[in-house]
Amino acid sequence: MGSINDIAADIKLVTADLKDGKGTAGKFLKDEKLYDDAREAISRFNSTTARIESILSDAQAGKGTLGRFVTDETLFNNLNQTASNINQFSSEGTKFLYDFRQNPKKFLRIKLAIF
Repeated sequence: MGSINDIAADIKLVTADLKDGKGTAGKFLKDEKLYDDAREAISRFNSTTARIESILSDAQAGKGTLGRFVTDETLFNNLNQTASNINQFSSEGTKFLYDFRQNPKKFLRIKLAIF
């Protein structure tokens, strides 16, 4: 029976602290500004979530720049081709630099003329 009485006493203390506004939960229950701030934060969160859902819905439907970017395979293919072209250009540039270092005379011709 002792432990039940202890539990009941603890519950009584917690309830009293809540009523007196002690602790985080007690402050939240007693402080109207804190409560109002929490409600406002939740409202802003809900509004932001709704906007994000709208943006994602439009994107999935192919609307707007993001939607076209996400759904247009032509754009995807063009970006892949551009990346491939950059890789090829880089590879050819590296090969040219190697060849130039091996045989600079092949690429540089100095013609000297006097009169």
